[in-house]
Amino acid sequence: MTEHAATRRREALRAAVLSGVMFLVVFDSLSVATALPSIGRGLDLGPARLQWVVNTYSLAIAGPLLLPRRVCSASSAACGGRCRSAASRTWSHCTG
Repeated sequence: MTEHAATRRREALRAAVLSGVMFLVVFDSLSVATALPSIGRGLDLGPARLQWVVNTYSLAIAGPLLLPRRVCSASSAACGGRCRSAASRTWSHCTG
């Protein structure tokens, strides 16, 4: 396989992984938005309080998405080398 073909394959893999992650984030957010009226009735929350439900859920999703990059940065700094874990390498590879 030529270097050009390998690069194109890697770029396609990056696009597929990032597209899949983005799909899951949007799908999860849409699920929460759809359930907001039921959540509000069940917990007796007004519209202002429901915004906290959306914000909390978004933060809960965003944290694990950012964690592998942080682990990669910390392990590289500590070891003076490349990322050790597969998740960190994958995330680092996909996000540049």
